[in-house]
Amino acid sequence: MLEFIRALKQQGLTILLIEHKLSLVMQLSDRVIVMDDGRKIAEGRPEDVRDDPLCDRGIPGTQAMWSGGSRLEIRDQRLGTAPNSLTPTSHLLSLQGIDTFYGPLQVHFGVSLHVSSGEIVCLLGGNASGKSTTVKVILGLVKPRAGRVMFNSQPIGGLPTPEIIRRGIGAVLESRRIFPDMTVRENLLMGAYTRRDRDEVQRDYERMLALFPRLRQRLHQRGGVLSGGEQQMLAMARALMGRPKLLCMDEPTMGLSPLFVDRVLELIGRINQQGVTVFMVEQNANLALQIAHRGYVLQNGHIVLEGAAGELLGSPAVRDAYLGGGR
Repeated sequence: MLEFIRALKQQGLTILLIEHKLSLVMQLSDRVIVMDDGRKIAEGRPEDVRDDPLCDRGIPGTQAMWSGGSRLEIRDQRLGTAPNSLTPTSHLLSLQGIDTFYGPLQVHFGVSLHVSSGEIVCLLGGNASGKSTTVKVILGLVKPRAGRVMFNSQPIGGLPTPEIIRRGIGAVLESRRIFPDMTVRENLLMGAYTRRDRDEVQRDYERMLALFPRLRQRLHQRGGVLSGGEQQMLAMARALMGRPKLLCMDEPTMGLSPLFVDRVLELIGRINQQGVTVFMVEQNANLALQIAHRGYVLQNGHIVLEGAAGELLGSPAVRDAYLGGGR
């Protein structure tokens, strides 16, 4: 993509690039404008903006703008040590020998995994490895040809998706899937659609606004005009309004700026600390394993690695699985 954009520039095309990958920005740009929370905080040549103290430290009320080592320090301060020593009490979710097909194409080959109460478990893997299909199997959106899906000691394979949701599984799907023409408030209340305890719904509504204070500032705005990070927060809050026992998240950091990646990871950790079990599908292994208890690596539809997050973090075997090394 870098070379393609360079070629367009050499052909005389003027380009306005909006991008979170800062290495790309710095290599391509003649001039850079930095925005934060609707304000322009810096403008100039790439090297000048890179060294601007506002971007290095962040402006009042924000964290550092640039990605890099400081991000890990911020996350460590917020979450503390990742709770890899947690001893869960029981398996809340388990997939047992799942084979999944799209027509004649087999996507899963005997996939087995479990998520215990109180855990954050991440399913890692590169593109087209079968990660998102795993979430769809759990939610009943894709029916496996073989194997069982168990939730809370009961089989849920074959149940319609609304019934699976009612049993206590919340979902934050890839690309957020919020209702773009509804307001933030309306999106949140849709998360409690299956509930009838109105007083408790109102309490949970206030709790979500306390957990996601940025949403309080956007209550009457349409969901479709929010930033990607704000939409991710809205999708998480909407799912939590259903009071799930298990929250399934598909690529929660995809397409987010470095600042919002940290905020979303912090919120996942905080949600887990409040008693919600989390199953997270994520492509960014380094980020996911820093907040997870355990992880699985999926490659070409096979589980090729599993273990405690601390053991998988930085493992050469994880790298090999991502790069297509032997199983």
